[in-house]
Amino acid sequence: MSCLAALAIACSGDDAPPPAPSGPISADRFCAELARALCEARAACDCPFARFGDNGPRCTALYEMYCVGEILGDPAALDGARVIYDADAAGRVVAGFRATPSAGCASPFETLGWTLRDALTFGGVVRGTVGPGAACAPLGSDPELVATECREGRCQDGGCIGYAGRGASCDPATIVCRDLDSTTFDEAHFLRCDPASSTCGDLGAPGATCALPYECTTWCDTTSGTCAFKLADGVECTDRSRCESAWCAGSPAVCTATNANGVTCTSAFECTSGACVSGVCGPPQPDGTACRTSSECVSGYCGATSTCGPVPMIGEACASRSECSNGVCREGLCVPDLCALWYGD
Repeated sequence: MSCLAALAIACSGDDAPPPAPSGPISADRFCAELARALCEARAACDCPFARFGDNGPRCTALYEMYCVGEILGDPAALDGARVIYDADAAGRVVAGFRATPSAGCASPFETLGWTLRDALTFGGVVRGTVGPGAACAPLGSDPELVATECREGRCQDGGCIGYAGRGASCDPATIVCRDLDSTTFDEAHFLRCDPASSTCGDLGAPGATCALPYECTTWCDTTSGTCAFKLADGVECTDRSRCESAWCAGSPAVCTATNANGVTCTSAFECTSGACVSGVCGPPQPDGTACRTSSECVSGYCGATSTCGPVPMIGEACASRSECSNGVCREGLCVPDLCALWYGD
């Protein structure tokens, strides 16, 4: 098929892109159509894509590879018994991704209003039927592959690990707790399995029991199975996040009080103010002040000219994703959320 290109990319010759499908999409066509929809949307939103040449054929090839590797796996493994592929849901998802430019070029997941529960099945496109604790076989090499035989979970070491939402029954061995209604796909969705009631709830405060590292508001001492209090100054530490003072230093490393303004420093973490300015703890600097790192600036951004300034907005220059107001930097520019290379990018 010639000109499998995004809508805003000109094709050579008189060939026109084939019309976008409507309605159900078969499993063997899903990744190609999803890739095409993403690249059309990227082109409409002027997403830079120089690394891969354009938002056309090379873009679609890349996204199709990602879709196979991270979402669908081998379509032949979607047998309709242990793993169900929903062609109608596939059509709705692709149509939703195509609508992202008209929604301000936001992340497709924001446009579609997805929660973590939706993401586990990619909007209902692939659903496992095997319950927690039952035997399973992986459908691809990526352990985080969306397509899985497991119902709302993942296949790990030959067995299904299920995910349970707030208030649902849990078992650390086979059913772990996640906030399935969360609209973020990071650590914010972790919950704790309360061993007294075997139900999912909020993270544990110091003194609560815990089985997994992320089940506490502080940190989980997995040796004692208890959410630990923050460590006092002078106590040996391995991670500054475990210290009351938020600073772990020395040899052997111990929790250490942060330094007041005027004390020499080598890192912003050493300073109570959070700013190490020219080797001395001090207040964060206003816009227009010379800087070496972003931690020295009130705005949290030290620009290319080594000057504190406002965080770059969409369309402004950047060197890394951390510099952009929305966290997406491509080809030296802050770009809309849609322009992130992939949904976990």
